[in-house]
Amino acid sequence: AVKSSTTLRNSTTTLAADPDLIISGLALATWYKVTCYVCWNGNGSTANGLAARLNTTDGLMYSAFYLSNTNVAAGNSDPTANVSGGIPSGFNKLPNYAGASDRLIIEAVILTNGSGSPAVFLEWAQSVSNATNTRVTESSYISVSKL
Repeated sequence: AVKSSTTLRNSTTTLAADPDLIISGLALATWYKVTCYVCWNGNGSTANGLAARLNTTDGLMYSAFYLSNTNVAAGNSDPTANVSGGIPSGFNKLPNYAGASDRLIIEAVILTNGSGSPAVFLEWAQSVSNATNTRVTESSYISVSKL
C-alpha cells in the first residue's frame, strides 16, 4: 500500500491508523514480514515530532525494528526513544528542526491468529502535541511478504 497524498495531524499525541498505510485480508495462522517506509515532515516546528508504531488486528508482532534517518545535512541530530512499554509499543522521533523530510523504516515479523480478518497498519501521531502539523507524505508505503 502506497500513500498517494499527504496526511496532516496536529494537536494530538493519540496514535491513530494512517488512512493509506494498511494491508488487510491476510491469511490466518501465517507468518509475515512487514516493512513500512515512512516519509514524514514536522513542517518546520521545533516542538512537534512523530510517534509511530506498526499494529495488527488478529495477530502477534515479533522482532519489530525501527530505524530513522534525520536530515543530517541541515545539522540535525538524530534523537530517538522507544515509547513506554518498548518495541513493539512504538517509536518517538524528536522534531526535525529544519522542517525537511525525515525517514522512518519499521520492519517486523507477525503471526496472524484469531478468527477475524487480519490486517497490519501504521499508527501515528505527534510525539509532542502542537498546533503545527506533522505530516506523513506521499511515497510512504507498507509491504507484507509471506514467510
